[in-house]
Amino acid sequence: MNVPAVVTQALEAGDLAGAEALVRASLAQTPRDSEAVRLLAAITILRGRHAHAERLLLDSALDERAFISACANLSSFLCRLGRADDAIMFLDRMIATDPKRLWPLSIKSGVLSSEHRANETLEIDRQLVEREPGATVLWMNYANSLKVMGQIEEALEAYRRALELDPANGAAWWERAN
Repeated sequence: MNVPAVVTQALEAGDLAGAEALVRASLAQTPRDSEAVRLLAAITILRGRHAHAERLLLDSALDERAFISACANLSSFLCRLGRADDAIMFLDRMIATDPKRLWPLSIKSGVLSSEHRANETLEIDRQLVEREPGATVLWMNYANSLKVMGQIEEALEAYRRALELDPANGAAWWERAN
């Protein structure tokens, strides 16, 4: 969605009802505009209509074009509501629907990590690097999970692998030095 200046102005002025009306008008013209749906979800969250926002984000997650961002947005939203287990169940359904997709698994790792469920996070991060061994960020996440679990030698090896993939990765150099 190319957010018209009037929507931006309404949001900046705190006119959530006006912004919502403008986005709904846009959606009447292009109902499958996933960015507009996500914007509408954000506005409904700000307006305190959480159940409606959850439905919008869930619908958006089922739209292939908005899948990744919608899964992340819905999971984050549920966690902010203290419903991390619901986020995990949602992600598990997305994983079961298409086990080849890495994004729901990666998002689940983040949710588990934020819930201090280190053993589960480590297992998912291990799965991710096995499935996508050329992804530096996944090696960094795996290394961090190993470090949290006190597996320092294994963590250093995972940071080394991240540096093989991206020698300019300052975070990996920092972690190896510490």
